[in-house]
Amino acid sequence: MIRDSWPWKKALLNDAEIIDRWAAKRSQTSRRSTLLERKIFLSAFAMRKLLESEKLSSTFESLSVACEVYPAKAGRKVNQIRNDDVFRYFDLDKVLTKTVNLEQLLHVIVHSLTFVEAHSDDLAVIGFFVTSKHRRRHVWYVRISDFTQMMREVGNDCVDWMHLREDAEKDYFTSARGVGEPPPEHQPTKSEGK
Repeated sequence: MIRDSWPWKKALLNDAEIIDRWAAKRSQTSRRSTLLERKIFLSAFAMRKLLESEKLSSTFESLSVACEVYPAKAGRKVNQIRNDDVFRYFDLDKVLTKTVNLEQLLHVIVHSLTFVEAHSDDLAVIGFFVTSKHRRRHVWYVRISDFTQMMREVGNDCVDWMHLREDAEKDYFTSARGVGEPPPEHQPTKSEGK
């Protein structure tokens, strides 16, 4: 449970700037690779934790993110791989553009078996490949710009209202959260204190 979400969200906004700045550097160094891997992994964990702790607007629960997915080559068993192995284990000519639920993508990153940078011709990092330790049949490709944009959206989300409802057994609450004025279906009734 996260008690105060603002420090987590502020860190995401700061880290998005750091990731963008370091990814744009035109030199491939171990320091840059380590920093990017660490910031991306910890940001994915933070966003997933904010989502699971209901510290984000409900819209994030159904948010889809565009990714590219590449299948494993026939006959290849994928274990932990290094940068040069992405081309050997996965068929990068068979791209499948896919939208995936935000929580699912964050889960793949947090439980990743492999994290591999993708570079432009000038050696800037433009994205990363990641495989889930649970699903090794394909590799996901995520653009750095899409990932940092997602970090900014989460970091700038400020929940203004929350509505709780009891289920039929009156022992489980489901909630809706949002920014701005709640829609009519989430307005408090007279019995709830409006």
